[in-house]
Amino acid sequence: MFILQSGVMVVERDGVEVDQINPGQQVGELALLYNEARSATVRTKTNCVLWSLDRETFQTVQAAQALESRTKSNQYLHEAQCLSALRGYHQRKLGSTMKRTQFLNGEVIVKEGATNSK
Repeated sequence: MFILQSGVMVVERDGVEVDQINPGQQVGELALLYNEARSATVRTKTNCVLWSLDRETFQTVQAAQALESRTKSNQYLHEAQCLSALRGYHQRKLGSTMKRTQFLNGEVIVKEGATNSK
C-alpha cells in the first residue's frame, strides 16, 4: 500500500485515466488486505513523495494487534464473576470471539422486552 504525502498520481485502467490521487490518499490497499492482483496502474503526474507499507509488515502489525486484543479480552473474562469458572482453553476461545463496543452517555444497551441486544 502507498500513501501519497505530496504530489499527484493518476490511476489508469486499460490505458485510460480513471482517477487522480492527491496528498493524503492511498492506493494498493486491496492488494495488501486481500492478496489480490493489482486492479489498475498508478503513475506519477508530478514529483511525488510516498509512504509504503508491505504485506509482511502489515500482517505482523495486524497479528500483534490481534494478540493484544485477545489478551485484554481474556483479562476481562478472568475478572468477570459470572465467567470465573472458565479457565485455559475455554477462556481463550471465548476471549478470541469477544468484540469491544463503546456506548455514548445515556445510550440504551439492552431494551426491556427486546429479544436481542447489540
